[in-house]
Amino acid sequence: MKPWGIGGIVAALVLIAAVGLASRSGYAKSKHPTFTGEYLTMVQQLSLSDEQQGKLDEQIKARKKSMDDWEKTSGPKYAAAQQALASAKTKGNSENIKQAETALKILADGRVALEGLCESKILAVLTPEQRTKWETALLVVAVGADLKAENLSADQQAKVRTVCEKGADTAIKGGSLQQGRDAAKAQALKEIAETVLTPTQRDHFTKKTGQAKNAAGESLAK
Repeated sequence: MKPWGIGGIVAALVLIAAVGLASRSGYAKSKHPTFTGEYLTMVQQLSLSDEQQGKLDEQIKARKKSMDDWEKTSGPKYAAAQQALASAKTKGNSENIKQAETALKILADGRVALEGLCESKILAVLTPEQRTKWETALLVVAVGADLKAENLSADQQAKVRTVCEKGADTAIKGGSLQQGRDAAKAQALKEIAETVLTPTQRDHFTKKTGQAKNAAGESLAK
C-alpha cells in the first residue's frame, strides 16, 4: 500500500525551479545517501550544516522505520477493511458499510498522524529562519499549482511570493502540520484573489474553484 502524502511536500526539481530559497553560491553539499527528493533540496537550498545533516539523516531513517512498522502491523488491517467495504457495498448492507468506513478512517487517520509526527521531527532540525524559508517555498508551489491557469505576469508572481512569505507563519503556528499548511494556503489564495489577480483572472479563478468544490462534494456524496 502506497503511503499518503502530508502537507503537499513537492519534488526537489520543482522547488529548485520555482523558488530561489538560497543563493546559488550558498548550496550545501549532501553528506548522506539518504538525502533524495525534497530532503536533498532541503539540504542544498537551506544550506544545512554538517551537524544538521547528521540529525536529518537520523530522522529520515527513523521515519522510514516507523512507516515500515505501520505497514507491517496496520497495512493488512487496512486492506481487509477495504475488502469488507467492497463486499458490504455489493450486498447493500448499510450497517457493514458504516463499520468498514469507520475502520478505514481510524486506520487512515492514524497513519496521517504518524506521518505528521515524523515530519515534525524532521522539521525540528531546521532553524526558525530555515523553517520559514521552507514553508514559504512549499506554499509558493501549492498556490502556484492552483493559479497556473491564470498566466500570472512576472510582477504578479513577485506579489504572490510576498503573500506566501507572510503566510509561512500561519503554516508553522496553525495547529497541526496539516492544519497549518491548509490554513496558510486558504489564506494566501484569498489574499491573492483579492489583491493580486485582475478582475478577469479573479472571475475565472473563482468559478474554477467553485466548480472544483462542487465536484468534490458530489464525489463524497456517492
